[in-house]
Amino acid sequence: MFFRLVYQRISISVIWLVQLTSMLLAFACCASSSRSAIVDRTKFAGTVPFTCRLLNGDQTVGMAYTPLSMLMPGYALLSGTSSVITASANGSARLSVQLKNVASVRPDAMQMQVRNAQMGNRPIANPNETNNHTDTLDLEQSLQLKLELQATVLDQPDEYEIEATITCFQP
Repeated sequence: MFFRLVYQRISISVIWLVQLTSMLLAFACCASSSRSAIVDRTKFAGTVPFTCRLLNGDQTVGMAYTPLSMLMPGYALLSGTSSVITASANGSARLSVQLKNVASVRPDAMQMQVRNAQMGNRPIANPNETNNHTDTLDLEQSLQLKLELQATVLDQPDEYEIEATITCFQP
């Protein structure tokens, strides 16, 4: 009788456990299929912009006057050299140097040498009349430039103003 009572209790417990498991599984299936979920994804995107710096590029350079009476009577030479201009970029860059007369009086001729101050002032660009007073050069690393201008003018009192524009751009 004892074994029979134990068997009945175990079988009732097993049946009850099977029924409970079935109900839980049914609830889990139904609950997951009827439940809706909202999924939101936030993406982060960024861009490193191209930057180029020109330090000490905004200058006014006084030009020296030299009469050319022996070589070219009636003409004079105005010449000047800028302080060091440092150009740097965070990637591959090009520099454009453009020479432009901004006064009403035009020089007879003008020529500029762009020199590399780090390499003994070696010329690296030459904006002149043959290239429409614009020349470009590659900027692969930080570069120290000096601009050297020579303008041939009439040897008469007048005001001359010549502007050199340096533009840094991504090729």
